[in-house]
Amino acid sequence: MYSCVSNGFFLLFFAGMFIFPLSKFALKLFFQRTPESKPNPGGLIVIETVFPMIGGLFAA
Repeated sequence: MYSCVSNGFFLLFFAGMFIFPLSKFALKLFFQRTPESKPNPGGLIVIETVFPMIGGLFAA
């Protein structure tokens, strides 16, 4: 079904776009977690993950 590299790339790319919405839905559904506050939706977790992601990009 996914026999070439370009098909695999597109599958991973578009499936990756659904990770965040699905995780928010799972947190809301299973853990009854309240939504983020409007002025600070990411909090410190955004800053904490930026530099490791950039480092991982260069490492790859």
